[in-house]
Amino acid sequence: PISRAPARLCAIHAIELYLNAFLLATGDPPERIRAHFHNLAERAERAVERGLVLRKLTLAHLAKMTEAREYLISRYGPELSTTLSESNRLMATLNEIARKIRPVVAVR
Repeated sequence: PISRAPARLCAIHAIELYLNAFLLATGDPPERIRAHFHNLAERAERAVERGLVLRKLTLAHLAKMTEAREYLISRYGPELSTTLSESNRLMATLNEIARKIRPVVAVR
């Protein structure tokens, strides 16, 4: 429902920020990270190249989110949210990314 749009947007943004933090911590320059715009799949691919280990299901979900333009729909057209990921799948992706990136970023 549309009432969950703010929480959905925050979760998607948190995923993006975690991936950004990982890429910065592992040496990617800010310009390269900004070049991904809101493409979570590209960020995740780059993070995997840098050593992040994510489940195949999580990588597939990030690709699906990018393909479905979930960030843009959540931000600018929340009334279209019926076509987006289930809330529990979104939170599972966020939790996995947070759990795996937090220790790497905290060390640096």
